[in-house]
Amino acid sequence: MWTLALIAVALLTGLFSGAVLRALPEPTGPDAGTKTPYRELATPRFAMTVAAAALAAGAVLIFWLPPVCWPVWVPLATVGVLLVTIDAFTTWLPLPLTRVLWLTTLLAAVLQIVVSPPSDRGALALRMVLGAAAVTLFFWGFWWFVGGLGFGDVRLSPVLGAVTASISWPTLAGGLLLGTFVGAVFGLARRAYGRRGPFPYGPALVLGAFLGPVLVR
Repeated sequence: MWTLALIAVALLTGLFSGAVLRALPEPTGPDAGTKTPYRELATPRFAMTVAAAALAAGAVLIFWLPPVCWPVWVPLATVGVLLVTIDAFTTWLPLPLTRVLWLTTLLAAVLQIVVSPPSDRGALALRMVLGAAAVTLFFWGFWWFVGGLGFGDVRLSPVLGAVTASISWPTLAGGLLLGTFVGAVFGLARRAYGRRGPFPYGPALVLGAFLGPVLVR
């Protein structure tokens, strides 16, 4: 039953992606005019891409995590997947959708605490709060002192920290390292092919988060 429910949610995420894209306001700023308009992404190809990515994310939940761990991961596997798929096509992480991800993750985190065994609730809540703070501080510092990272990725970071920390500290560390590694490899590959300029980092970060439970024990 749960497997069918997750599959249905993934398919609905792809199905409703067009409506979300058409409702998103376009960003303003000096670089906003060069991006692909969100409305132009509302195609069957994009919807299928989102649905496939959400199904892959759901597969991680089904095969590597017990159902009691699912609630806080579902927003990242749906709203988060849609968010970074938009990033992959435009190099922009739309702020309105990021705010939806914040809110749904917060509500899911509360649910996660409620459905967890009473003896685990305090430690779980502390891990998620500290995980969100730690990963946000890490990416904010990278953005401020090093550069080369969009602030949209900084806004995404508290969700990544809270979600991965809900499993364990090694999952958080592994997901962070894997996401950073995937992003770095992609960036180097672009340079090898002579491509310059900004590139989407959000998909690598979310991929790393979902690889964490698979590869880190």
